[in-house]
Amino acid sequence: MHRLARPLALALVPWFVAGLGRLAVAQEETEEQIQVEAANQAQQVPPPEYGPPPRNAGETEPAPPPIPPNVEGSAYAVPGGGYCYFGPHPVDTRVAAGGPWDDTPGAHMHAYPPLDLRLFELKEGCYYFVGDPRDFGYAGPTFSYYGAHPILDVYGGGWCFMIGPHTHLWRPWSPNFALVGSWYYWEGAYDPYFWAYWPYYSFYYRSYYPHYYTGGTSTGAAMPWRRPSTACLRPRTWSEGRRPARRPGVPRLQPLPRMAGEAHRR
Repeated sequence: MHRLARPLALALVPWFVAGLGRLAVAQEETEEQIQVEAANQAQQVPPPEYGPPPRNAGETEPAPPPIPPNVEGSAYAVPGGGYCYFGPHPVDTRVAAGGPWDDTPGAHMHAYPPLDLRLFELKEGCYYFVGDPRDFGYAGPTFSYYGAHPILDVYGGGWCFMIGPHTHLWRPWSPNFALVGSWYYWEGAYDPYFWAYWPYYSFYYRSYYPHYYTGGTSTGAAMPWRRPSTACLRPRTWSEGRRPARRPGVPRLQPLPRMAGEAHRR
């Protein structure tokens, strides 16, 4: 047995020595490759941190969202001076004495313009308040809504773009409103007018309105305003204003066949 082991060991010595040589060569090649890659990386310019990706050739800045009519610039004054309001509305307490809410029905005049044009609809020369009255000191009965919905023409027309829960002075007027829990949801269609101005108003209601007007803490002063950056706007999406999933245990009710006498008051 020992006689066979000695020749076998002598035969394996050259193979072992050759293997060590190949291992040394491979290690040297690996170290050289690492050095080359390190030198190449040192010559590269690092990308800017937190910066936007570079624009492709010919790519232009996206256009800002369209501005809704009658919300920026000076308010409309009737010939001879003054401003026409239709129905109850908040009061600009910086220039008018008394409380923060005017409950006068129908068309009437004031010397001051609306405190924030984004909360009013201008129709036939008069301003209709389409915001949440409870955010401006009103403590009377209201109707509870959730999310954006259209507004009947007699209340100003157009759309309420408010996000999440809010109230209005008028009851739901269409069978496309469905009562879920204690809130009325709009389950009808959204027209091109809504989608055109949803980016503008969704930014306004997410970023500005909560800091100035919610919870009945309005100072009666219009907020400073700047156009929203296009990076913050996502047209044709609900974003935070999206209808929330219905809570477990709350049944999905069918749209109301008749609204008269059945409106839910808060």
